[in-house]
Amino acid sequence: MLDKYILEKLYVKLGHKLETKADVRNFYLLLKAKDEVARQARKAQLFREGSLDNYHPYAISFGTLERMLGNKKGERDTTPRKENLDRIARFLGYGGYAALRKEMDVRNGSVVEYNGRSGINFSHTICCAILSKGTIVRFKYHPDREIELKYCGDNRFYVQKSLNSRMQMGKLYEIRFITPGQMLEAREVESGNPYFCGLEGGLYDVVCGDRAILGPTLSKKRVVEDD
Repeated sequence: MLDKYILEKLYVKLGHKLETKADVRNFYLLLKAKDEVARQARKAQLFREGSLDNYHPYAISFGTLERMLGNKKGERDTTPRKENLDRIARFLGYGGYAALRKEMDVRNGSVVEYNGRSGINFSHTICCAILSKGTIVRFKYHPDREIELKYCGDNRFYVQKSLNSRMQMGKLYEIRFITPGQMLEAREVESGNPYFCGLEGGLYDVVCGDRAILGPTLSKKRVVEDD
């Protein structure tokens, strides 16, 4: 059966729970339709490779889906196969189950994120690769600068709001980690130019979705203008 965390994400995306056989059948048909769209989009390439028959990025059989959702009565609980977990994860907007699993572990506090800087614990770091597409991230930094980003996948963010900053609205930036109290490292996608902000004092008032990401208490006294 699927983890409770995944079930809740499915309920949010679908707008309802998957409690009845009709609910499961409608979800099965939705996955099947998405699968066919994805297959058609790559049909020519898959045909040349001879892999068209085996390419099913979303489709899961109705019986298997019932078991994964815990709706098949009288059967023992079994661990879903990885390929089916990948299909559910793709439906939820992740590259695969590994990314979703990592998010689950981070949210449950069972792993600590690091961004490669020796000796610094980043347990409150936003690991951008595991965000869902459409997630809104907001933060501020000295002096009186505010940024609002929308996640587009592949570590890329669209700038929706830029107040007193050289980070340009309407542009895409590649960002891998966002950490309260630390400098932000980014790369403007079109030009490839690096971008840094929060050099003095780091980011503060960081919000991911509707969740505030807590970090160290920041000093109000900042003297270096870094942008």
